[in-house]
Amino acid sequence: MSQSELAKRAGITSSAISMIENGQRFPSLVVTKKISEAFNMTVSELTGEKVSKNTNTKAQIFFRKYSELNDLGEADQKSLKT
Repeated sequence: MSQSELAKRAGITSSAISMIENGQRFPSLVVTKKISEAFNMTVSELTGEKVSKNTNTKAQIFFRKYSELNDLGEADQKSLKT
């Protein structure tokens, strides 16, 4: 699924998707829920908490990167945003 298709399905901009994917922005819980619904998954499945056989691999990679960025310290997160 392309960024623009994901953005359309989730009801957010493709720019927001790109920024999340590149670690320049951290999605709110509401946005995370919209993205999980676009992939037809639960938030838990999307973030890797509970993986089923039908889980979309690209979505898992996307949110694994998000989780890794979210685990960075505040100083490291700020350096990524600049």
